[in-house]
Amino acid sequence: LSVDYSGQEVSVSWPSLMLAHVRSLSIFGYSEQMPPISEFKALRVLDLESSVKLQNSDLNNVVDLFQLRYLRIAASRITHLPEQIGELQFLETLDLRRTWIRKLPASIVKLRRLSCFSANGARLPDGVGKMQSLQELSGITVYDDCSTNSLLELVNLNSLRSLKLTWYIRESRKDRTHYTDSLASSLGKLVSSSLESLSIINGPFSGYIPFDSWSWSSSPHLLQELYIPKCCFQRIPDWMASMNNLYRLCIRSKQVTKQILQILGDLPALLDLELRSESDDPMEILIISKCIFRCLKIFRLYGSFVGLIFEDGSMQKVREISVVVRAHKAKSAFADHPDLGIRNLTSLMDLNVWINCEGARVQEVTVLEAAIADATALLPNHPTPHFFRENEENMVKDDLPNHPAPHFFRENEEKMVKDEAHMQEKMLE
Repeated sequence: LSVDYSGQEVSVSWPSLMLAHVRSLSIFGYSEQMPPISEFKALRVLDLESSVKLQNSDLNNVVDLFQLRYLRIAASRITHLPEQIGELQFLETLDLRRTWIRKLPASIVKLRRLSCFSANGARLPDGVGKMQSLQELSGITVYDDCSTNSLLELVNLNSLRSLKLTWYIRESRKDRTHYTDSLASSLGKLVSSSLESLSIINGPFSGYIPFDSWSWSSSPHLLQELYIPKCCFQRIPDWMASMNNLYRLCIRSKQVTKQILQILGDLPALLDLELRSESDDPMEILIISKCIFRCLKIFRLYGSFVGLIFEDGSMQKVREISVVVRAHKAKSAFADHPDLGIRNLTSLMDLNVWINCEGARVQEVTVLEAAIADATALLPNHPTPHFFRENEENMVKDDLPNHPAPHFFRENEEKMVKDEAHMQEKMLE
């Protein structure tokens, strides 16, 4: 049964319906005419979506639906779950992504059959290790008031395949290493047993997580996705080269080098790569050869470096590219490749180029843009390049020619001929 209250007023004769037989109920919007949820005693699936009117008290009867398998709540005013939510012993999926729930009831760890739990910044609960059926855990946040035990308990989730959490442990905390060590210990065991997708996003003032210093007993060979945009590697760890199943990777490095590109370019299943350099000092020109990134379809490379060149035959499957290039270095560095080798990317469909204009002249920037635009026009898919200029205020202004403007001074203006007739008379005289 699906009821939509979000449009015009809906009139339903509820007594005529056999509510006790309904297995799946979806409600969009809100109406006081709606009978209590507890009357739908056979519900397996409950989907509630209301942008403004659904209140915390409206969920009290949810705990009576003991046969419930799936529960999704999408309402901006929902900030708490009923304390007895753990009574839903058959619940398998709990989706709270569109709520403002930050603290979960203590009884939530009693949901022993829960396999998929999605939240929106909810605090990692104590006792999470008891939820051993969990296969997907996302939208969970590690705050300063979380205990290190909750991080250590993650290791008990033997079936966990996907973990997405936000790290809010402040860098200024004296015991911060206890938190990072606890996380490293649990992840080291999860990646060797079941984990296929790992995403960690850092909150404000939380600093970097020292991934590259973690020595795991075995390589994370099962990982397919590794999304850690705020984790900076001083060097690429040895275990990263053995991730043969990895198809999506997002990391940052102190300095992106040819060696790093070679290591990542040899990953056989990599399809999506986002790589960012932290260094402000451009070191070298990066060359993408035809021997690396043979399967890659999405390539994003950000940071401060001279630029890069795509050699003939490189990245034959790439469809989307986002890169940064320094216009001031382009003329000398890319003399043989004025278009950066974009013409060699035969499968390209989307191109975004951030041009660092610092120290460059206007002509250098326009020439670079024109060369890239001409190259993309020759590609089979005819992608339209998108250019974004950075540091335009630091461009070198072209010198103006040294031709001083002349200054004229008129004398005896009072004796000038006033009109053409008068002038002719003077000429005759």
